[in-house]
Amino acid sequence: MTFNRRQAILASCLAFFGFGHRSVRAASQASDSGFLELNNRLSFPTSLFKQQWDIVKFDAMLSTPEGDKRLQGVLLKTSDDVVGLSAFCTICPHEICQVEFVADTERFRAISDTVVGQPLFVCPCHFSLFDPMRKGEVIDGPALRGLYAFAFEVAENEILVTGIEAKVLELLS
Repeated sequence: MTFNRRQAILASCLAFFGFGHRSVRAASQASDSGFLELNNRLSFPTSLFKQQWDIVKFDAMLSTPEGDKRLQGVLLKTSDDVVGLSAFCTICPHEICQVEFVADTERFRAISDTVVGQPLFVCPCHFSLFDPMRKGEVIDGPALRGLYAFAFEVAENEILVTGIEAKVLELLS
């Protein structure tokens, strides 16, 4: 039985008993897009992101079968061009610590030879390092995967954060 199938079965049971319409909607949506819809869509003006490494922190809410969960995230400009935006959940996929955005990574050369001379996300608990230029990929440490991604849309002068990677439910359960 796959994760998505279990999720769909659980959502059907919840719907049958009348629990959590958002959980049901999110569970069924995840199997289609790979992302779960957030309870609160977040809007940011594009004017906040003028140069590389401009960052905005935010809190998002997600309905899960276990109840609503608050997810902290960041929207980050990773390059000087218009396309260079990324949105990451700042929960470390290793042990659920909050990762930090660190602009000066030279101090990490003592613990890792993979430091790339650019800002990184660093987990203060077990020192996993994540590369924002490579979609939050883990580059060192005990984490087995990269940071969870938020889905977002860019339209005219607005950035709208709309969802979170469905696999985050594995971490939150």
